[in-house]
Amino acid sequence: MQFTKTLSNSIKKNIMKLLTKPGRYKSREFLAEGFLINQELFNSKKYKPEFVVISKESNQEIISLSKKFFSKGIEVFLTEKSDFLKLCDAQTPQPIISIVKMIEGSVEKNEPFIALDGVADPGNMGAIIRTADWFGFRNILLGKNCVDQYSPKVIRSAMGSFFHCNIIFDNNLPEFIQNNYIEFECYGATLEAKKDIEDCKPSRKFGIVIGSETMGISKNLRKILSYEYKIFGKGQAESLNASIAAGISMYHFSKYIE
Repeated sequence: MQFTKTLSNSIKKNIMKLLTKPGRYKSREFLAEGFLINQELFNSKKYKPEFVVISKESNQEIISLSKKFFSKGIEVFLTEKSDFLKLCDAQTPQPIISIVKMIEGSVEKNEPFIALDGVADPGNMGAIIRTADWFGFRNILLGKNCVDQYSPKVIRSAMGSFFHCNIIFDNNLPEFIQNNYIEFECYGATLEAKKDIEDCKPSRKFGIVIGSETMGISKNLRKILSYEYKIFGKGQAESLNASIAAGISMYHFSKYIE
């Protein structure tokens, strides 16, 4: 393919470092694997890949997408399938990955947010980001003990929605919310709540807090909640999966987004 370059060993080594969290944060870059995710990356107004890598096994669909990146001035590298597999986190990857620069999120004081407290499973994190994008919660706040939002599995699970959301990490989430979202009502899903989610009717400025899969919302974060609510169920399960609880919550609260 005339528009591609051969991938050097030094670039391969640098890409492989992005499979680890220390490697990602040292270079401030992360991986975007797969066709649909790269298609969303191409359409993103916020993110732009540093360069793209495709395998010699690429089908016409992936070749066409890589040509689109090339037309935007983005380098496209070609490599053997055996080498390409070493660059990917997925066990059966689609033959395209992009290397993307990290971008710091920004506080949006006039838009609702969903805050995640200790969500440690990358599949849950990605599903929540994807659901947030669907329901119009563009702003996602992450507290300590959350999985790294740049983990390849998070990016894959988000299915491209990562590139449409404004994601902010802060190690002290209660203090961050109090300092930056002063006029907001904060709603948190807890097992001990007396208020049903259907009874929650927030004002224009509000945020939702979802706790960890095992511990729920931390004590310090519960202290700043305006209201706690519960999601009614009829079965015997101890609790809901974090991504399911977040999805139900965002479905209800999205009705109050202007």
